[in-house]
Amino acid sequence: MRVALSGSQLGALCLLLATAGCNCGETPASTPDGSASPLDSGTAVLDGSQPALDGSLPELDGAVAGDDAAVAGEDASTGCVPATTEACGKDVGECVSGTRTCQADGTWGACAGEVGPATETCNGKDDDCDGTVDEGCSCVDGAQQDCGSGVGECRKGQQTCAGGAWGACTGEVGPKTEACNGLDDDCDGTVDEGCSCTDGATQPCGGGVGECKPGLQTCAGGT
Repeated sequence: MRVALSGSQLGALCLLLATAGCNCGETPASTPDGSASPLDSGTAVLDGSQPALDGSLPELDGAVAGDDAAVAGEDASTGCVPATTEACGKDVGECVSGTRTCQADGTWGACAGEVGPATETCNGKDDDCDGTVDEGCSCVDGAQQDCGSGVGECRKGQQTCAGGAWGACTGEVGPKTEACNGLDDDCDGTVDEGCSCTDGATQPCGGGVGECKPGLQTCAGGT
């Protein structure tokens, strides 16, 4: 059987024959009948005298395909053809994808225009582009909320978020020890608990019979 091979295919065939124990370099320049060597003419002859090649030449086909890719300028390891472009990066959270261009040596250049992930902060955004907003934060920096109680004599204050945590309660008026003053000093919703009267209050006392004259009592300490 005769198979016509190109120069690149012939080189690939020589590699295959070498693995089978043959040496393409030892092929005579002419055949015994004086005709030119098939290798010199660019035509390889497979007449059954060579070692078996499994009945087909799949490796040869692959080698030729690789040669064609090299001719086209494609890098076999990356599949990158010079001057082609593709998207790179990702569009998740605060990240923005960019574009990269295949360079003349068949390798990808830098990802132009990409905005990559950053350290997560407590700002209501997905800075590290993992699909989760403000993980590990109790609040968003700069946010404010009421704190404390507004019951009785107590007054609410304000907390501000910093570093993902609520700060101190500023402006708050907190509970005090209950006094018999007609106020809910301890902010529990009950006025003057334990008191029988309100400090400073007065009430008449005594009798007005005969020479007796009524008097006046003043509350002090709740009694």
